[in-house]
Amino acid sequence: MSFAPVAGESARALILGTWPSPESWRTGFYYGHPRNRFWPLLAHLTGRETPRTVEEKKALIVESGLALWDTLESCTITGASDASIRDAAPHDVAGLCKQLGVQAVFCNGAAAHRFYVKFHQPLTGIEAVQLPSTSPANAAWSFEKLCSAWAEVGDWARGLPLHTQALRGIGIHQHGIVRPAEIPFDESVRRICEGNACRLYGKSWACPPAVGTAEQCRARCLAYAHAMVFSAVYPLDDPFDYEGMQAGHRAFKELCDRLYVLAKPAVPAFLLLSNEGCLRCKPCTFPHAPCRMPETLFPSLEGFGIQVSELAARAGIAYTNGPGTVTYFGMLLY
Repeated sequence: MSFAPVAGESARALILGTWPSPESWRTGFYYGHPRNRFWPLLAHLTGRETPRTVEEKKALIVESGLALWDTLESCTITGASDASIRDAAPHDVAGLCKQLGVQAVFCNGAAAHRFYVKFHQPLTGIEAVQLPSTSPANAAWSFEKLCSAWAEVGDWARGLPLHTQALRGIGIHQHGIVRPAEIPFDESVRRICEGNACRLYGKSWACPPAVGTAEQCRARCLAYAHAMVFSAVYPLDDPFDYEGMQAGHRAFKELCDRLYVLAKPAVPAFLLLSNEGCLRCKPCTFPHAPCRMPETLFPSLEGFGIQVSELAARAGIAYTNGPGTVTYFGMLLY
């Protein structure tokens, strides 16, 4: 018999392994090998400390709205070699999915996915996502690559109702979740705005001073529970390709419009921050009349006094993406 499932009442995403390793049997819980990346990875994706004890690991799963189990109830296996598995008998994964109302299934490695497809998918009707194994034997996958590949698990754990496939479909290159308390507000960024280097200060409802004081902007962000930082990458002919930068700027504004359409039916209340300025009205009505389209006014990150390079680092996404590119950033608070 394998371990019992771990799940809270609010679990909506299920992570499945194959069968406990000898180290897991020795420690009495899932992913017990000290070099298995599962627990550090899950901690990183959820913004928590890496759990050490069994109780801490259970709490991480339950408090993140996840469920954890193995595909097999029993089998014959040599050591930790999934390739040696014979006499495989499945768990009642479909029963667990029905009990919890599971909406997404993630398989930790190829073997777990193979057994899920064979035994469970015909009963659950849920197509599982095969993720790279966190096993130390999967040395080809660095921790950073695993974080990227497992990002959608983090989405479910952090309560993001928009998932990786949909975000990539609208053109988002990378995204990461931070707590609003982790957002790096920096008054020096606002002072740069006040210096009017971009020539938009006092000319747009999307920029200072129209967006409010630095403290008011900070308070608006802290009123939300989560924040998704996202980026998109656009080509440049050379480092001085101003027309390419402007084209990327416009394309990113259009991406934010698509994200707004995607988020509106799925997220009860949110604040969407974009790159500098607003391109909707020429000229902007500020300061003589109210904004014509306040619902689709997406203020700038910098206008809110946010240090974007540090924000990207805290979200675990790249600030730059190589020569011949420009990267723009936004943030969805929800």
